Amino acid sequence: MNLHEEDQDEANIRRIYVEEDIILPPSQQTEVPVQISHHSRRDKPFVRMIENGEVPAITKVYSAQSVIPAKFTNVKIPVLNIDK
Repeated sequence: MNLHEEDQDEANIRRIYVEEDIILPPSQQTEVPVQISHHSRRDKPFVRMIENGEVPAITKVYSAQSVIPAKFTNVKIPVLNIDK
């Protein structure tokens, strides 16, 4: 998942990584703990938005549009498993 930003400056684009294995129950939304990538120790976190869309490499799982707080860890995003 990539974070949306009006200024598509490559230095400000971040990736989101799931912090731990988690079970996504079918037909439910789950809050998933994630970490936000950064390029160096000097990077400062910033508030951004994640767009809704299919989660890569997992069928029938979608991320919801969310505001991501200005931090790299202890972030949760809603993920929907539409499988039955």
